[in-house]
Amino acid sequence: QYNLQATADLQIYSKLQLTPKLVILPFDPNSPQRQQIQFIATGGDGSYTWTTGNSQLLHISQTGLAEIYMENLKYSTSKTSNQGEVLALTSVTVALSRNTKIEKKADVVFIPPEKLEIVSYNFETAVGDYVVVHVAFYAKVNGTLTPYTACDNVHFDLNFSNNQIFNIDVEKVPEKYKKNACRQYFLKASSVGTTNFKVSHRFMDKELSDEVVLVTFDPLNILNPVTNEIVLPIGSSRNVFYHHGPRKVFNIEAELIKKVNYDHQLVDINEVIGEFAEDTKYIYNILCKKVGDQVITLNIFNALSSSAAVPYITKYETKVYCVKPRFLNLYTIEKLKAGCPLKRQNSQLHVRTTNDEMQIEIEVLDAHQRKLQNISSLIIDWHFTQGDGKSHTDQILFSRKSDVDLFDGVPIPKRDYLMTSINEIDVNFKIKGVVTQYDEAVLDHYAIWPEIPHFGIKKTPDSKAATPLIENELNFLSVDKTLLPFSTLSIFLSTNVIKRMRLAQGSGYYDIKASPTGIVEVQFDETSRELVLIPRKIGETRISVLDRCLSTESSILTVSVVSIGRIEIQSPDRVEKTKSIEAIVKLFDTNDNLLTIDYENLAMYHLREDVLDPNLLSLKLGNQVNLNEGEIRYVITGVELGETKIVMSTNLGAGENEGRRVSSAPAPIQV
Repeated sequence: QYNLQATADLQIYSKLQLTPKLVILPFDPNSPQRQQIQFIATGGDGSYTWTTGNSQLLHISQTGLAEIYMENLKYSTSKTSNQGEVLALTSVTVALSRNTKIEKKADVVFIPPEKLEIVSYNFETAVGDYVVVHVAFYAKVNGTLTPYTACDNVHFDLNFSNNQIFNIDVEKVPEKYKKNACRQYFLKASSVGTTNFKVSHRFMDKELSDEVVLVTFDPLNILNPVTNEIVLPIGSSRNVFYHHGPRKVFNIEAELIKKVNYDHQLVDINEVIGEFAEDTKYIYNILCKKVGDQVITLNIFNALSSSAAVPYITKYETKVYCVKPRFLNLYTIEKLKAGCPLKRQNSQLHVRTTNDEMQIEIEVLDAHQRKLQNISSLIIDWHFTQGDGKSHTDQILFSRKSDVDLFDGVPIPKRDYLMTSINEIDVNFKIKGVVTQYDEAVLDHYAIWPEIPHFGIKKTPDSKAATPLIENELNFLSVDKTLLPFSTLSIFLSTNVIKRMRLAQGSGYYDIKASPTGIVEVQFDETSRELVLIPRKIGETRISVLDRCLSTESSILTVSVVSIGRIEIQSPDRVEKTKSIEAIVKLFDTNDNLLTIDYENLAMYHLREDVLDPNLLSLKLGNQVNLNEGEIRYVITGVELGETKIVMSTNLGAGENEGRRVSSAPAPIQV
């Protein structure tokens, strides 16, 4: 008895699968581009052999990539298969390499097109972004419209009603095709507008096409605040302006959808309709209810009834900080000029005005030094101290005000300030502000519960929260707006004459100019804060004094440099022997105005008294009291009987007039 045995290895694999099982392609022998189809086999041991039923029509690699040679298609090859009437037919077969009897086959059929359809597109887009159009191409299979497996080799005509809006980007990496689609186009928006977009294909004498309307807009952006950050204490709000983005479309059945995503516990947001707002502006009021940070997102898009229209949702994010106040800044309204040597950003000089009103700008900051954009929910106490060191809060009128700018009739915060009206202000005074608490009336209006204690902070991790001291103060020096005590000045031209004029406060830094030059030399004595004027020649000049720090206008001083232009004698015409009478000599300047006499320095006028017969009378200076402008008193005493004349003259002795004498008319005197 024999025991005969045989052994063999049996390998069991998963079932061989081939996708796609059916490939439907458009019949287009004139297409210059070859169509490629990637077949995928699964199962078995992973080693496959690929073959084709018509090597002239379809080549396939051993990786399953098939390439269609459309030029080998013939109209005469029309036949009927289980898919219906086709113009060409072939197949792709995949088999296991170790057992070619295990195989799967896929049919590849070429059928003429019946329909073209845009199955997906975003109706609108922003400039710089894309409209993605997905195109489906259909054939009739067993009487049913069936989408082609691929249509990369098909030539489609693309037409815009407005060629200035879109550019076709052929280098964009394709996305996943939408259902039924076999072609996609990336249209990049280059300008704002509306256009019709038509996709068409001509087969034989038949044109297949579909058309949609496309809209472009400028990207959604924020108009105010430009920082795109909202910083508010609880109980305060502000309006936020966005512009551009999607617009309401009136000639298409579309609904403009606007939605803001935010944390309802931290803020309240409501849309504001501006009285004069354009359709490209979106305004929202943001109210802080609880301390915390968040990012709000504005979503805007147009919704169309068409199932092919995919919404293009425009989003814009804005940071909102609901904060506690921590610091207070006070600034004077009088800003220093850019070239001011004081090297301070804000002046603490108060320029006196007619009504003596003063404005102090208010800024409240959080712990991160961010300015609060509305402080209407905060209470600030004010204290005023003048030069005597005592509080004058009860005697000084003041009010806190807010200025706003109007955008399309909607207010946005501009600045907060303190307005005071001080009747008799000292040269030195102090203003102090203290942020004390929330305005409970405001918080009650919005049903907001503040933190307890107000603005509470912990100085150490283990300590209890306490309200911090939030204060600031300004020390002022009050200065006059007008720098010069008067606007005109006359100076007598003489060697030793120098005029000094004290400037009425100011910053101490000035630009001083004379026009024309050469008439007066101008200097500034920093120690005494005086203008020093030295006459050089007869004439008139304008001296401008501009404060280099304060925003005030130049003060103008008109200076006339004069000499003696005319002399008159007023005297009785007779005197008794041994008796005396008064003679008044009047001096007129070169502008024919009475000269202002310096009685302490009469010698500078170079006056000479001439008596025709000095034996008859004597002529001497008298006392110089109770005289009018330009007058000098002389005393005439009779000596001997007779008649004579007196003459007053001067030698100017300076500049152009050197050597020219000015004399009075002779005055007759009888003794």
